[in-house]
Amino acid sequence: MAGRRLYRAAFWGLGLAGALALLGVVVTLRAADQKTPTDSVVNAVAVPKPVIVMGGIKDIDSLLRADSGKWVLVNFWATWCRPCVAETPDLVALHQALHSRPFTIVGVSMDFAVFGESTAIRKVTQFGAQSKVEYPNVIFGGRTDDLTGHFHLS
Repeated sequence: MAGRRLYRAAFWGLGLAGALALLGVVVTLRAADQKTPTDSVVNAVAVPKPVIVMGGIKDIDSLLRADSGKWVLVNFWATWCRPCVAETPDLVALHQALHSRPFTIVGVSMDFAVFGESTAIRKVTQFGAQSKVEYPNVIFGGRTDDLTGHFHLS
């Protein structure tokens, strides 16, 4: 029975990712002209792709502003989430297929809430390397309630 539930959860996660990608339910940024200075880790540190930083809402916003004028798929995920891990190859393939177009993916890892900073950084970095993730990721280090409120998630 547990195997069926796991299969259904994985199927649902992959189906949802595919539906979002195919239906174009992505975030587009139209505020391209509103550049504001921030104390962002993303702006302060030059990191090679994939960009993986520990950050907060300002850092996520900074990555999104950097891709203004593009369609941006924001993927909230975690290394401990089996459906999230299962959908990663599809997201990597989508990013590779559309990287020359005005489209990108920004990952927001929720590992900090479970593991803390050092373990989250290690796990996300290792997973990104193993999965050949080339799109930027932020390991969200704030309160989940702040994130859901900022992006109007329920």
